[in-house]
Amino acid sequence: MVEFPFKGLVYEEMPPSNDFNSRRILKQCTLFTDEETKEISNAAFVMEKLFKNIERSIAAEKAYNEFKDELRNLKSGDKYAIAEVDRRFCAYVMEFRLFLEHWKKYISDLKKINKHYGSIYEKLYSDVTHEAYDTCEEYVLAYCLRNYVVHAYD
Repeated sequence: MVEFPFKGLVYEEMPPSNDFNSRRILKQCTLFTDEETKEISNAAFVMEKLFKNIERSIAAEKAYNEFKDELRNLKSGDKYAIAEVDRRFCAYVMEFRLFLEHWKKYISDLKKINKHYGSIYEKLYSDVTHEAYDTCEEYVLAYCLRNYVVHAYD
């Protein structure tokens, strides 16, 4: 018998396919200890938030595609087209940085609401960005270019 409200992990057992009048059956999973169940729940919560925040990258992706399209259509010597490529490039670099800053702010706000989950998420963000900086030349380049774009006209 499953306790209400549910304690631990619960799964649904489907009725036999030929019995359309049967109700769904919920069963409690007993494969994990309470501590393992808690860790699984925490991981699921963090992953759910991570996937929702990946959507924040859409603006940066769009800016990148606009830059790429403008670059493909560039006609040599057209000063207005060159200025447009420059503008699209700056927009991409800034959108990429804005994506990272919004993500960091989201984590900071999450920590205020739930310190435990916020701390887990903050560590995940830190690990991912540090690993990207250490192993991905494109990330390092984007980071450096952002600094250049911000300070180029000082």
